[in-house]
Amino acid sequence: MQFDYMTWLYKYGIYAAMILGALILAALARNRFARARFQEMDDSDKLQTPTYEEMDSGIKLSDPDDEDNP
Repeated sequence: MQFDYMTWLYKYGIYAAMILGALILAALARNRFARARFQEMDDSDKLQTPTYEEMDSGIKLSDPDDEDNP
C-alpha cells in the first residue's frame, strides 16, 4: 500500500490550518475600546474611566445544541 500524501494533506491539512487560524485570531482578538461608547454611564463615571481600555473583541461562535457550552 502506497502512502498518498496529497490525500492526507487534503484531509488533515485543512483541519490543521483551520485550528491554527482560530488560535491566531484568538490571540489577536484584543483591541482598545472606549467603554462609554458601549455601556450606559453617567457623566461622572465617563470622566473617571480611562479614555480607551484593552478589551476582548470579535465574536464567539458556538453550537446552540451543545449543553456543555453556555
